[in-house]
Amino acid sequence: MPATIAAPVLFFTGPVATIVSGVATAAVGTDCPAGNLVVVPIVGQSGGSIKTLVDSAGNVYSRAIQQLGAHDCELWYVNNCLHLPAAGTFTATTVAGGNYLPLGAVYVRNAGGLDQTAGLSVTAATTFTLTTGAINGSEIAFAVCNDDGFTTFTEDVTWTQLLGSPVTNNPAMDFAWKFVSSAASWNPSWTAAQHVDGLIATFQATGFDVAGHTWSEC
Repeated sequence: MPATIAAPVLFFTGPVATIVSGVATAAVGTDCPAGNLVVVPIVGQSGGSIKTLVDSAGNVYSRAIQQLGAHDCELWYVNNCLHLPAAGTFTATTVAGGNYLPLGAVYVRNAGGLDQTAGLSVTAATTFTLTTGAINGSEIAFAVCNDDGFTTFTEDVTWTQLLGSPVTNNPAMDFAWKFVSSAASWNPSWTAAQHVDGLIATFQATGFDVAGHTWSEC
């Protein structure tokens, strides 16, 4: 049977200031052990996108999903990561310009392959409901949204906010997670109608526990 997915650990919180297009590097503050899933949300202006994302340990990240509307909202990940020590760095390159904010990064023990993704853009709205396709088994889901600056943001009560307002000092985005065993659905809300871009990605459990033994041996 698959291993049990652990709760995500936030090991990097990005700067509040945006990073202008080109190549940008941000330093990691906490150790990220080898063998985990690493998930990195990045938001920015419409008209550009992230071209590559790597870190100083040699991990090369893949984009799980991009939602490009009035803003750019992306989620990047790497499976079975190499050890990224404290004081390591993330380096992103952009294409077609734009200002980007690396929101942060989490690692997740016993999670791996990308499964379901979904994205949407809403205009002059104060809420949305975003739902993925069907899920078989237990998975972990991550959600990201981006706008010009929420006045008062209310997280979906079934999700746990990792970054954004009010948990961190960045009112223009949200990064949240939850365990799911069926389609992942996210329903945040905010005051003052505006254009918001959002996405969800889910990740499956691995067939082994990264702490040491395979479940098939038990």
